[in-house]
Amino acid sequence: MKKPVPVHCLLDCLASVLREDGRFDSRPLYLGVWEAYFESNASGISYYSDQADPKDWLTRFHQIYGAAVHNWHHYPSGKAANLKRLGEIMENTVPQRFTLVMADLYFIPHARQFRSRHIPHYFIVRGRTGQRWHIRDPYLDWEGDLSDSAMSEAYERGFTVDMRSAHPPDDSFIRQFFDVGTGPSPSRLITELRNYVVRTIEKNDGAAPGSLFASVQDAGVIAKRLWGYSLVLHYFAEGGGYDPNVGSCAAGELAKEWERLLLMVARYDIARGQVDLGPFLQRADRIDEWERVVKGELIQAYEHWRKVPRTKVKETP
Repeated sequence: MKKPVPVHCLLDCLASVLREDGRFDSRPLYLGVWEAYFESNASGISYYSDQADPKDWLTRFHQIYGAAVHNWHHYPSGKAANLKRLGEIMENTVPQRFTLVMADLYFIPHARQFRSRHIPHYFIVRGRTGQRWHIRDPYLDWEGDLSDSAMSEAYERGFTVDMRSAHPPDDSFIRQFFDVGTGPSPSRLITELRNYVVRTIEKNDGAAPGSLFASVQDAGVIAKRLWGYSLVLHYFAEGGGYDPNVGSCAAGELAKEWERLLLMVARYDIARGQVDLGPFLQRADRIDEWERVVKGELIQAYEHWRKVPRTKVKETP
């Protein structure tokens, strides 16, 4: 079985839960992930900010799959009390109930950001034995143990997903999310990156400052969200009898073009000389074109899918 591509840490955890449960398709979960919030300002581009994601992914999970998410974290109680609660949940695990935790990657040894950068990240806590927490991290493709001390430092908040309360994807919400949030224009990432790079180099008299790549490297993480196009495209194509090959090829080209563009920026950073922005702008335009192709195919697959009669989902009692 092909390994899932990392897309978005929270959604990858929820998709992993759905796959392990084995009853429902996880791909509708990624609808709109290409528009997930990121920060773009005078300092650069960052995949995380203190501003809440407008899409509120847990609410969306509830709407598509039912009332399976239970937030047990109690903010006024503090970290120690909530960690104790997490330990109690691990002592009373039941099949089909999964626990997700948001933690700070600065304290997570298997993360590249360990002791270098404070970044929030989600993973699944599988259990606890003594002073070791058993972790599965779908986004970073890692499974192993985390010490008590590391968990105590890293823990931010948590919730459970009880799949006994879940139902198959609700087509009415899928249609609603698609109709409201999906148009033919590319996501804002390429526009923000293009504008930032051009503005920064022009302000530096046509040369790339040594901090250029560091200020935009998170665009590579954000660009992974564009793989959501392929996941949702295949979901609609399979349900609507549409051939996804053109869209799949375009999604692959889109990913390759992003890798090439960021490599180009990294080379500007290393050279620190005068920059001819022509090749950069041409490649940015190709990304724009490929994303429009992918979105066009996605919309076509959706139109086929929505015409297929389906049984209305009943809420789990």
